[in-house]
Amino acid sequence: MPDLTPELNLNLALDDDDTADYLTINLSDSLTVLDGLFNSSTGHAHNGSHQGGALEFLDLTVGEDLTVVGQTTLQGPLLAQSNMHVIGLSTLDGAVTMGSTLNVAGATTLAAASATSLTVSGSIGVTLDLTVGRNSNIAGNLTVGTLNVNSSASINAATLANPTINGTVGGSATFSQGPNTTDWHRNATIGTGIFNTPANQGIAFDASGAYLYPSSDRIVGATMTQTLSNKAVINMKAIGPSGNFAVNANDLTNYVHAFVGSGALTLPNASAAYVGVFRAVKAWGGNITINCGTQMAAPGAQGAVTTSFVLQNGDSVTFWCDGTTWWGL
Repeated sequence: MPDLTPELNLNLALDDDDTADYLTINLSDSLTVLDGLFNSSTGHAHNGSHQGGALEFLDLTVGEDLTVVGQTTLQGPLLAQSNMHVIGLSTLDGAVTMGSTLNVAGATTLAAASATSLTVSGSIGVTLDLTVGRNSNIAGNLTVGTLNVNSSASINAATLANPTINGTVGGSATFSQGPNTTDWHRNATIGTGIFNTPANQGIAFDASGAYLYPSSDRIVGATMTQTLSNKAVINMKAIGPSGNFAVNANDLTNYVHAFVGSGALTLPNASAAYVGVFRAVKAWGGNITINCGTQMAAPGAQGAVTTSFVLQNGDSVTFWCDGTTWWGL
């Protein structure tokens, strides 16, 4: 009998058998085994000129360089325990999970990226949509063409070139210019308003109107009823209409009233509304009868006159009201 190989049991040599038996039986069996190795479905599988199946390994260890000229498909996981250096373009169609640090030295284009925590130490430019599900810490510059924040956003020490903010800016935001608006500058808290930090001066608002800060001095309005104190008035002019006092009884302006010819005047009843109001009149061209429905102290009189008195032609008198009596001065 011939000797057999340890792996495929191929016949190696002759012992006591004759040559005819080896050639017709043993060698025929060995050739049949070799031919079966290249069967496309059951044989030893690999590609090439032998037209066999795909090359399959349980474990493949390459001690030196491995060069793959054509396309390589990895059906299972790829485990690289040391450095993996990809020189050309690499396309990853599925999900990529990095258990450790991913360092990218050159430009990186991400069609869609999902990161639980993303730290960028250099510059990052986003030309399309950027969706961040959780926190994103950027130590360097962030350049964004258009930033739309649909929920809350916290931006610390940020520089925004020409922002349009439709929501609420919290904290102490610093604007190098503006801000400009076509709407009101709105304050949501009583006692706040506009403040100039270097001058430590501001204008605040409460339910009674505007006042200066920090002095709390009220701002004087044109028509609002207010009491002035500690004010110096230079060249004050009191202007009122001409005519009979009775016609302008509700006019609280101090004015001079000159009559040509004879006539009659009626002072409004003295009341708190007329406290501090003056009325001045001159009889010109005739005597004038001055009437009052309340107390009136006429010039030269020794007591209150409640009816009337006659101002002689050419004379004049000025009345001042203390709320109870019109005093002729």
